[in-house]
Amino acid sequence: MIVGLLLLLVSLIARVVCLVVDERNTPRGDVNRDGRVNAVDLTMMKRHLIGMYDLDSTQIRIGDMNHNHRIDQMDIDVLVEGMLR
Repeated sequence: MIVGLLLLLVSLIARVVCLVVDERNTPRGDVNRDGRVNAVDLTMMKRHLIGMYDLDSTQIRIGDMNHNHRIDQMDIDVLVEGMLR
């Protein structure tokens, strides 16, 4: 049941992947700010999560898909879900 609820939550959050989060109209998830959400952004977020790459505060805000003020696995899951659509 908990897994089902988490999957539902990820699905709902994935629907807002294209929301704008800063004044430059950067799409949510576009941590490298090139105007596209793609595997480069996913790699940067994964590397940040395991401590291999530091994102600045703006990049963290852009990559924070679930609005908990940090990059975590849920953000990566939401980003992947959005990329697969």
